[in-house]
Amino acid sequence: MDRSLMMVIAVVSLATAALAHGQCDPAPLASLDTPGDAFDVVLSGQIAFVASGNTGVAVVDVSNPRRPSLVGTWKPPTPCSVRRLALSGNRAYLVQGVEGLSVLDVTDPATPVLLGSIDPGFASDVAVADGIAYVADGDSSPGALHVIDVSDPARLELVASVEVPGHASAVAVSATNVYVGETTTPAQFHVIDAADPTRPEITGSVILPGWILPGGIVTSGTLAFVAQNNVDTLAVIDVSDPTRPAVVAATNMSGGFAGRLAMSGTLVYVALTFNGFAVVDVSDPLAPFVVESTRTPGDFSHGVAPLGTRLFMADVGGGLAGRHAFDVST
Repeated sequence: MDRSLMMVIAVVSLATAALAHGQCDPAPLASLDTPGDAFDVVLSGQIAFVASGNTGVAVVDVSNPRRPSLVGTWKPPTPCSVRRLALSGNRAYLVQGVEGLSVLDVTDPATPVLLGSIDPGFASDVAVADGIAYVADGDSSPGALHVIDVSDPARLELVASVEVPGHASAVAVSATNVYVGETTTPAQFHVIDAADPTRPEITGSVILPGWILPGGIVTSGTLAFVAQNNVDTLAVIDVSDPTRPAVVAATNMSGGFAGRLAMSGTLVYVALTFNGFAVVDVSDPLAPFVVESTRTPGDFSHGVAPLGTRLFMADVGGGLAGRHAFDVST
């Protein structure tokens, strides 16, 4: 194995060990004002894509995390607000509320190109796998999960929908199962069998005390980690039996209002809507615990994206609307 690769792995492993033992003291590295607001951030290698609300998408080079630089933007041709995005290959999938879903070609990150759009309803969240986009429609109650064939982005096709009882707000996909969360109180977490994308079917549900925001579900194996915003809790749900999803543990975020999630190894990074971010150790899923909670400069923390020993955030307000980088290695 290449020595430089071994050194990188060692640095990441040591950082993870420090977090797991509560020895992390995240240090701010840099901030960058981006056009418009910053509602979400997703990484592809050394490039960060920022959902920038009414101004579309900002593309940031983070190869030097101490000096991130804006390298490109995409502005929607019609008024809309990009609140969430997902990446798959060289395409970005944008959630735009009443304007539905748009697909960009980001082969050249400096010049994103619109490939196609579709409006199946009020798009709240999106997850993409195997040429299929799963879109949570949270405009009303009951809501829906829409299944969209994106294999030809110039001809996006709605192939199926399945109704859910509440406002569908969050979605994640793992293998042939799709997980949908609601913002209704109490909220429900649904397991949907999408082995046949043309015939999705709810196989099991569990009631949660708090609502789930877009981006509030991540998965690992037979576990789903779910942020419940208004009760400020991260729940661990066993989905090994898709007909009987069960909450097996939960941990409190101590006043931050848990929002969007990202996962790296056995650590879950939580955007705390009004209080920065938290890092939760889930190495023992029956006993998750917060190892770090850090306030950020803005008023609203919307998105988190870990990359090795760095954590990138989408943050809004407090005189700053942009993306921040933190060192989480010490």
